[in-house]
Amino acid sequence: MTGSEPAHGLLRKRAYDRLHTRQVPQRRKRYAELVRRFEFVLRISPEEYLGFYRGEVSAVVAEASNGLTVQFPAALLRSFLTHAGVEGRFLLLCDDSNRCLELRRLGPR
Repeated sequence: MTGSEPAHGLLRKRAYDRLHTRQVPQRRKRYAELVRRFEFVLRISPEEYLGFYRGEVSAVVAEASNGLTVQFPAALLRSFLTHAGVEGRFLLLCDDSNRCLELRRLGPR
C-alpha cells in the first residue's frame, strides 16, 4: 500500500479477494452430503388445514417414498396453501440433526 492509496480501497480489495477465492463448489458438496432428503405426496383439504389456524394441529405426519415416516411443522406448508388445500409431491430437506432446512414442492401428485 502506498501512502497516497486510501485505506478503504485496500479493505475493499481484500474483501473482494476473499469473496472470489472461496471454494464454493466444495462447500456445496459438503452441504449436500449432510442433507437428508424425504420425498412424499400430500393431499390436505382446506378444512383439514384449518386445524392449524385454530391451534388444533401443529405438525404434519407423512410417509416418505422410502417408507420412513416424517413429521414437520405445519407452518412450512403455509406458502403452498391454495383454495383447494395443499396438494402435490414435496421434498423435505433436513440437516443431520433432523431439523427442517427447506420444503419444496416438486409438482402435482
